Amino acid sequence: MQNTPMPLSSGSRWLRWDPHVHAPGTLFNDQFKGDWEGYLKALEEATPALSAIAVTDYYLLDTYRQVVDHKRSGRLPGCDLIFPNVELRLDAGTTKSWVNAHLLVCPDDPNHLEELERFLASLTFKAFEDEFPCTPNEMKRLGR
Repeated sequence: MQNTPMPLSSGSRWLRWDPHVHAPGTLFNDQFKGDWEGYLKALEEATPALSAIAVTDYYLLDTYRQVVDHKRSGRLPGCDLIFPNVELRLDAGTTKSWVNAHLLVCPDDPNHLEELERFLASLTFKAFEDEFPCTPNEMKRLGR
């Protein structure tokens, strides 16, 4: 029996992912100053093209929902995966900056947002002699 070499496959495919993209309106890091058109255009024209984007926001999911809505309306056509990245700023830090934790969430489960919101609501902040659950209304109350 003679060994016949297998035909070569295409080999590795390298795809560009960006797991930390803040969208317009994000807390603390809105580099686009509310300019959704500029933001979407920058993502669509990135070279090499982005095949996956984690929409990052502090404590909330608002900007992730907006990017998903834009994708549904035809924007970001080359991006195959959009998922939430919830950034949590911890009360610990170094001499140079805060320590942040990131929750990268797989969007495959149709209930991923509800489950993530349930989890976030279980986290609390203590400030001003009060306690604030990590929900949109309570974050607004904390900000006041």
